[in-house]
Amino acid sequence: MKYKLTAVLALVTMLTAGALFSSENTEADSEDVRVFYAYTLYLGFDGDASWTIEWDFGDGSEPENTWNVVHTYQEKGDYVITQTVWNNIGHDTDTITVRIMGHPTVTFHSGTDDFISSIEVPLIGKDAQVLPDVGIPERTGFNFEGWYYDEDCTICWDPDDTVGEHIDLYAKWGSDSAAGEDPDEDGRGLDNAAVYILIGGASLVAALLVILILSRRKADKG
Repeated sequence: MKYKLTAVLALVTMLTAGALFSSENTEADSEDVRVFYAYTLYLGFDGDASWTIEWDFGDGSEPENTWNVVHTYQEKGDYVITQTVWNNIGHDTDTITVRIMGHPTVTFHSGTDDFISSIEVPLIGKDAQVLPDVGIPERTGFNFEGWYYDEDCTICWDPDDTVGEHIDLYAKWGSDSAAGEDPDEDGRGLDNAAVYILIGGASLVAALLVILILSRRKADKG
């Protein structure tokens, strides 16, 4: 063939947005897989000397026969898009592998059960968006000190940072000095610890010792 398909993926966009952007804004890994934080792709033919075309999207859906198409994937995953063109000489085929990542998602590691676990932040066209206000987590005996990109809480997240891919955010907690004594690992102050007395033998003695220790600590504070 004297012609060559120079670009299979010419245009890409989010399903929720009308703006288009070039496939140059996507990511490519070492296996030449194009990574898209989207479900919907705009695909366009960028060759010449072709009379007819067929797109196979690699997800079991029906092929399309128009030069520029919009296709929405239903699930995340890797898909091989095959583009075949024909003219009076014969046909030519080109392929590209795309990795559909879905909308950029922020996963929160808050250390509490009451805070949201994750939220999607869809791109607007090619532009990443800031995280909407999700409030702050609450934890008894602790003060929330901010979100961090790493589990060791060394790289601080800024509310003005945009979300263009999947990220994890970790909550940093400091002890609440207003709670009296330092909280234990379960977030409960020592003065609030529940004491269960089991009548009989060593259990009663152990329980009485705990009560005496707690009482002495309170007396020392006074």
